[in-house]
Amino acid sequence: MIKLVVSTFVEKGSLELSLNGEVILNDTDRITRELEPDGSFILSWHVHGEVGSSYTISVSSPREAEFHWVRSIGKTGEDFNDFKFRI
Repeated sequence: MIKLVVSTFVEKGSLELSLNGEVILNDTDRITRELEPDGSFILSWHVHGEVGSSYTISVSSPREAEFHWVRSIGKTGEDFNDFKFRI
């Protein structure tokens, strides 16, 4: 098994984080999950909040998935995206 470590922060809003379509985290926190090796994964998020406030998503493990995303919430009051990786 390989350890996935993800941290999130939302300045003024809420965040839902999913892994392969399964919600694994709501709001600001840190999560650790065990992943099967030799797999493909999609980490996706949907953020609601005050226009102009910032949010951060960081994957610190495994090395193949290291990722850091900092963004401000746009004029719609929401943002969403995803990140694909293989281990």
